[in-house]
Amino acid sequence: MLSKAYFHTGPFYYDLSVEYMSRALEHGYHAADAHEYLAVAYAASGDYSQAAESLQAAVVENPNDLLYFTLGETQMELERLSDAEYAFQRVLSVSDDSYLIQQSQLRLAEVLIAGKRYQEAREKVEDVLASNEDAAHAYYLLGELHMVQDDRERARAQWREAVRLDPQHAGALQSLQNN
Repeated sequence: MLSKAYFHTGPFYYDLSVEYMSRALEHGYHAADAHEYLAVAYAASGDYSQAAESLQAAVVENPNDLLYFTLGETQMELERLSDAEYAFQRVLSVSDDSYLIQQSQLRLAEVLIAGKRYQEAREKVEDVLASNEDAAHAYYLLGELHMVQDDRERARAQWREAVRLDPQHAGALQSLQNN
């Protein structure tokens, strides 16, 4: 309980939350959300490796779409592309949340682009646009795909569309500025 109290006190107490939750788990404490608390506290402190480990334990306890998504995001932070791909694929196979499915497809496309699997990435992005033509990040990723094919003009058109839909889209703004 002390760990959860520290956690809910705020970010300045996450280190104590980690300390007390780790101790509790070492002494046999069992709660369905213990590893989730630990993962969030680790991630907030920038320890993504420990966060990923805790999320993997949490997924074993409670395999749900949001935990898989968070695990995928954490694996991306660690540049563990195959682990991130697996986590996002799990979201797509277990979720019925249309927003989470869309976000997983986009993040999966980013993983595929990083792995130079451009055609697969394009398919994921096109799947998103088929269901949501206002997905700014999808246009941004299409721009990135055009850029790796040395088609600067088409890339810039996609980035401009992303900015039209989301004037604060940092990636598209940065790409337009740099290209």
